[in-house]
Amino acid sequence: MVSEDPDIAVRAKLPPPIFMKGINYFPGFCTSLIELIEVDNFICKATADCLKIQTANPESYRLLIHYPKEHNAK
Repeated sequence: MVSEDPDIAVRAKLPPPIFMKGINYFPGFCTSLIELIEVDNFICKATADCLKIQTANPESYRLLIHYPKEHNAK
């Protein structure tokens, strides 16, 4: 018999990160993401050559994967 411990939190698996290139104006891009998937549903990290975006849930991921094609990002 398996007992469930209510003190152990079940961690949901995050969607894979999205790496984007060709973003010319980072603040404007982040504003667009906030409007698209809301501020609490992603984290952005910029590097010298790309932008890493980690979404918080599968729904946000699905919305975001279509964004690069619509805005000429890679």
